Amino acid sequence: SISSRMSNRSENARRKNIISMSTDSTKVITAFPLAGAVAGRIPWKRLIPTRTVRQNIGSSLKAMVQFQDLLLLSILGWVSVPMARFVFKKWTKPLLHRKIEFEDGMLFQVADHVSQASKLGLAIYIIDCFVLVLNMMGLEIGRHFECSKIIAKVAYTTWFALRLRLFKRYLLSRAASSSPQNLGKTSVYDRIIDGVIFFILGLFIMDTISLNIGRGMSSVFALGGTGTLVFSLASKDLATQLTSGLALYTSEKYFEGDKIELGDGTNGVVTRMGWMFTIIRGSDETITSVPNSHISNQKISNMSRLTKSQVTQTLWFSYSDIKKIPNLLSDIKDEIKSSCPRLITDGSRPFRAHWSDYKEDHVEVAVDCHFNIPPKGAMYWDTRQEVLAAINRAVEKNNMEFQIPVKISKNVNVEHNVDTKNHISSLLRSED
Repeated sequence: SISSRMSNRSENARRKNIISMSTDSTKVITAFPLAGAVAGRIPWKRLIPTRTVRQNIGSSLKAMVQFQDLLLLSILGWVSVPMARFVFKKWTKPLLHRKIEFEDGMLFQVADHVSQASKLGLAIYIIDCFVLVLNMMGLEIGRHFECSKIIAKVAYTTWFALRLRLFKRYLLSRAASSSPQNLGKTSVYDRIIDGVIFFILGLFIMDTISLNIGRGMSSVFALGGTGTLVFSLASKDLATQLTSGLALYTSEKYFEGDKIELGDGTNGVVTRMGWMFTIIRGSDETITSVPNSHISNQKISNMSRLTKSQVTQTLWFSYSDIKKIPNLLSDIKDEIKSSCPRLITDGSRPFRAHWSDYKEDHVEVAVDCHFNIPPKGAMYWDTRQEVLAAINRAVEKNNMEFQIPVKISKNVNVEHNVDTKNHISSLLRSED
């Protein structure tokens, strides 16, 4: 009789548990032993629902899930774009005055947004069902917070921010295509707006999950005076770098792809402008990462914004050819004019070929000319080469030769003799 009474009590307790599960599907009956799971003792038996639990899960899902909603989300998610493409090819495209692809039209943008939003809604629907099943099995998911609502808010807000970012890039690419010279400026605006979008997104997500920043900061400052000092210094350096990066972005002193030269001698092409560092590639392919705070405190020369260039040469001739120099200067000017169409001759820039000085063993001639081309690229070097060839033709036309000063020739001979002696000495040592 005792055993029968105990059996009756057990059965009554079991029925009470079943009743409690059926009346409140989200109420947790058996807490999942997380400590045992962390320690490696996972209770696999509890992960296998009993028949009663399965029945309660089924009834709860049946009451929660609206199959017409699932059907509508599935149709919108996977049929919107194909249907829009069919409509575009069948009726819209023949009416257009200019040729345009489906992916470039407004119809595709609308259908794609509807499709992505529907797929995201369906994914959140499935997550809600999954959370409900875990709660019914004893896993206390979302006991102290509204898990499904937080997931939905974060997912939809993140999706909206990413779509806004793509729309922003579409507008900037349209602006850049109409003004290719502003491509670097467009890239700067792109990053600034990205920073604003993700900053607002981070604030919204922190607000949604009720992140208490005050407690986190108080725990940091609770480290004491040393911890506070370290944190303050680190924050100061980080803030300085970010402020300098933002200042460089907005100042428009240079953009990605520009060739610049800093006051400390660093020069090259800007390959990337970051919030904290700028990457510069030198002419020898050396990659230099320069902190933005270091760049903001020195002179910056932007060679890419120059529209004009200069070519200068200093020529040396013997005193025996001094009477030929006036004709030589006139011929040099004529040759340069005839071979360099971008030469500036309107008086806004100097164009000179002058006898400039007497030296100990030679006379000096200076050539200075300016061109309507930037001082970089193949066009500049081709023009410079044409100037040198024009000078050489003028020298040959007047039967003259370039003079190497005696001091320079002596230095060259001395260096050559020293190199020869060193080479002979090294050979003798190797033979020994």
